[in-house]
Amino acid sequence: MNPPGHERLLVQLLAGELGPAGFTLVPIDHGDGRGSLLATVGQDGGRAPLILSGHLDTVPVGGVLWQDDPFGALIRDGRLYGRGTTDMKGGVAAMVVAAIRVATDARSGTPLRGRLVLALSADEEVGTAGARSLAAHPDLPRTGSLIVGEPTGLRPGIAEKGALWIEVRFAGKAAHGAYAHEGASAVAGLIRAMPDVAAVVEPLPAHPLLGATTANVAMIGGGSAPNMVADRAWAKVDVRSTPGVSHAAVLEAMRAALAGAALPPGVTAEIVVISDRRSFETAADAPIVAAATRALVAAGVTDTGPIGLNYYTDAAELLAGGDYETLILGPGVPGMAHQVDEYVPLDDLIRGAATYEALARELLG
Repeated sequence: MNPPGHERLLVQLLAGELGPAGFTLVPIDHGDGRGSLLATVGQDGGRAPLILSGHLDTVPVGGVLWQDDPFGALIRDGRLYGRGTTDMKGGVAAMVVAAIRVATDARSGTPLRGRLVLALSADEEVGTAGARSLAAHPDLPRTGSLIVGEPTGLRPGIAEKGALWIEVRFAGKAAHGAYAHEGASAVAGLIRAMPDVAAVVEPLPAHPLLGATTANVAMIGGGSAPNMVADRAWAKVDVRSTPGVSHAAVLEAMRAALAGAALPPGVTAEIVVISDRRSFETAADAPIVAAATRALVAAGVTDTGPIGLNYYTDAAELLAGGDYETLILGPGVPGMAHQVDEYVPLDDLIRGAATYEALARELLG
């Protein structure tokens, strides 16, 4: 669970499975028991690499009682229950099983004609330390195909929203509440300006799979006492952008809206970027989508229509380090992520592993 993480324990366990199967292992130590893992089999042989990516951490169990032990791995009615079964230990397990099958067959038969890489990251649920370290690592290929195994119900995710987090900071002048006219209220500035700042995304066109770009004023704060004029205030905004929307253009428009807002005299404001994750979109007729669809059908999946994902994944960080044909594709019911009594259908795990295996054989065989 993250916090505290301690993914290094899982790195060690997976290394014990992947090493004997012929993988070259590169563990990445983040300190404090945190760790990521790059595992590679095969070599350059005319086919572009295939990267299977998943994160090793989960969200905490939470304060609500579960029906069963959240770490019990209970199997009931065709489902495996436990924290992380859907998000995303199920996806990691299916990828590891598929990779070991492919590597084992390659050692006893025809070698792979390209590299198969498992990129398993720490810290996806809270930060980006793992994915950023993997993206910057020299052993990670810079081109090829990238499959991120987040839960999609085994439907190809071909588009993902970006995320731009900003903080709008207001500065005023403190004064005694009895002499408010002597101060300049930063809180009043926030109240006046923020509707205009958030509204700049409203004219942007909607995406057929992802809908509209949104700007959620998620947190506000300011002031120091009820009998004082607030000399500081802030608002944090979560922008979820569709492919084709420039974060630089959104920032420019927000700064223009802030500059044009009717702030009280003596109040100033600025925008600071907290986090910037890019969106992505893969064409519905791209070769990776066709190959994934064939692999899904061969694994017995009937609904293979492409979908879009409004949440972000490690794809944003990995795409900053390379140019990949990218899909989000994994076992599990997306709505079960982070939920009490989280589960993954066993059929999804089996079909997920079969899908990754068939995809690797087609792309690298």
